[in-house]
Amino acid sequence: MRKPCMSFCLIISVFTVINAANVTKSPENIIKTTSGLGKAVAVIKPGTYSADSIIVQKILDTNGRYDQVSDVSDSAKGRIIHLIFNGSSISILPSQIGNLSALNDLDLS
Repeated sequence: MRKPCMSFCLIISVFTVINAANVTKSPENIIKTTSGLGKAVAVIKPGTYSADSIIVQKILDTNGRYDQVSDVSDSAKGRIIHLIFNGSSISILPSQIGNLSALNDLDLS
C-alpha cells in the first residue's frame, strides 16, 4: 500500500512597501521590484500621490486617527496639496511631513 505524501509546498510572499521618506530621488529608485524565493520588495516613487498618502497615513496612525487619507486631504496633479485636520486632535507631526513637497496648506484648526 502506498503511503500518502507527507511533503507539502509552502509559498510565502512578503510584500513590503518602503516608506518614501527613506528613498532617494535618484532615477534607479523610481520603481524597483526585486524578487527572490519567498519575498518581493516594492519601492514607491517619491513625489507621487502614493508616496504622499503613505506619509499622511503615518500622521493619522501616529495620532490614533482612523480617518481615510482621502477624507483629510485634497490633491491636484497627482500630489497631496491640502491637509484638513480641523477638529481631529492632531498633536504629533512626524518629520516625514517635510517630504510632502506639494503641500500648500495645512489646516489644524
